[in-house]
Amino acid sequence: MDELDLLARALPDARPPSPEVVRRARARLAVGTRVARRGRPWALWAAVATTGVVGVVFALVANLAPAPVAVRPADPGQALLDLAARVERRPEEKGAYWRTTTQSGRRMYAGTYTVRVTSEADHWYPRDDKDPALTRWLAPVVRPDGRADERAWRAAGAPKRITPECPSGSATAECKELPVADTTRPGCVYLWGVHRENPLSQAPLEDVTLADLKAIPAEPRALDAYLRDQHKSDPSQPVETFVATKAARLLGLPLSPGQRAAVLRLLAAHPLTRVGGTVTDPLGRKGLSVSFGDQAGLDIAWYAQGRSVIAATTSTYVIDPGTGATLAEVQTTNQALPGLAKGTALTYDAFESGWTDARPDRPRACSPSR
Repeated sequence: MDELDLLARALPDARPPSPEVVRRARARLAVGTRVARRGRPWALWAAVATTGVVGVVFALVANLAPAPVAVRPADPGQALLDLAARVERRPEEKGAYWRTTTQSGRRMYAGTYTVRVTSEADHWYPRDDKDPALTRWLAPVVRPDGRADERAWRAAGAPKRITPECPSGSATAECKELPVADTTRPGCVYLWGVHRENPLSQAPLEDVTLADLKAIPAEPRALDAYLRDQHKSDPSQPVETFVATKAARLLGLPLSPGQRAAVLRLLAAHPLTRVGGTVTDPLGRKGLSVSFGDQAGLDIAWYAQGRSVIAATTSTYVIDPGTGATLAEVQTTNQALPGLAKGTALTYDAFESGWTDARPDRPRACSPSR
């Protein structure tokens, strides 16, 4: 057995050297042997020669080894596919009512600081349309947006009512004098009673009821075709944007595990989908960030320091990593604005939803809607 045989046995997985490499290595070995025979300490020189050959062959083999294969980055949609697999194994939830509470927020300017205007809506949808439904709305309240804003608010005398800045003549609910949160109980109105047609407020498609959800396909390709067909009646967006955003909003509905998994798989394969990793939603909950590019956002007016700017935004959906349901939809500005940095959330809707066997009562201290 020579040194090359020894190396071959020691490195069984290495690619064999070429005939030229073997010839050069054996030539080096022969030269080293002849030099050793002319000197007296032949054993030492033989050892040195052998070590030299082993080193040469190791170097040659190393140089001939294939280059390391570049590790392909993980598929951005893999997180959605993994979530779909988990969701599909979940048991189907049941209950007499599907209940959704939506907290809506909007950042606005108020003279020397920024405020957050929030409102809340509570919806009870009965599985049996003979049972009463309930919708309750809380009037908007306002609070300083952050610590610096709170300091500015206190420096202004800590007023209990604030009027956000708005263009002259604006009559929206956010542009009125509003109570500061936790200082005044917000106003409340409600609707309570039996409604044969009770469309889901979060439904991305018009007039969808609990009963209509059965028509939503539980297979990605069929779901894509279903949404493309729906686009024919609402061509205001490009079809790819329509499919992506409507599918994302379907996750806020009480879908079956199979339907929810189909939505997630459709989004994972969609060319516009951007998965941004784990984020914190406006209510402090952790979720998976999913967006679809700038064209899927809204144009939102920002009024501050006496001038109005129409800001393009990006819509980001925060998805519950356990259930696959939508936790929030957030609109972040794509540009710096007076008083706000680029990437700041301008508006949001945060959702808490689930099935319950409880029944809604007429709200107390709340006025019936006229």
